[in-house]
Amino acid sequence: MMHSAGTGPTLREMERHVTRVLTQLADPVWARGAQAYFKQSDDMAVLGVKTPSVRSLVRDVERAVRGTWDVADAIVFCDRLSRRRHHEQKMVGVLVLGRFHARFPRTLYGTAAAAVTFVPRARRGERLSTAYRIAAALRHDSEDLVQKAAGWLLREAGKTDAARLERFLLELGPELPRTTVRYAIERFPESKRRQLLRRTRG
Repeated sequence: MMHSAGTGPTLREMERHVTRVLTQLADPVWARGAQAYFKQSDDMAVLGVKTPSVRSLVRDVERAVRGTWDVADAIVFCDRLSRRRHHEQKMVGVLVLGRFHARFPRTLYGTAAAAVTFVPRARRGERLSTAYRIAAALRHDSEDLVQKAAGWLLREAGKTDAARLERFLLELGPELPRTTVRYAIERFPESKRRQLLRRTRG
């Protein structure tokens, strides 16, 4: 991707670029073998791109956005790719965010970073108690970035156990920032989202 000096690709442009490159690198034979390592799921699939190629793409992304993206951009990019169906897209998002690891502001590193690093586990239904403890610990943080990270973590934790997420929100909802709640309930049906927004108001 070529851009003039001082500019860089937008989030949408880079998301499309990553999807296009991964599609070009896809190997159906490799994908069939790799799929066996994942639980059968309607919302998870494998393109069949080998890990070295994924990591090479991540390095390309980092070079393309260096100097133009900040940590907030990296988190949004990771969030967008995490919603894609294919494992390799999700992997690129997490690895790109990891490249921004050292750039987290000192005051945010132990908060937003802690939430974000647990997202892949929460999505698989692992360490959910820890995920909820992290979200609860962050509920009084006033940083928008932290509130979004906590909401993202909750949303993924609710993917395998929506009832548990609902109970958590109803218990702590009045103490949770509205940004966190809105991110957390994105996968609920619209009627349920409206109900939870109403019932979690302080």
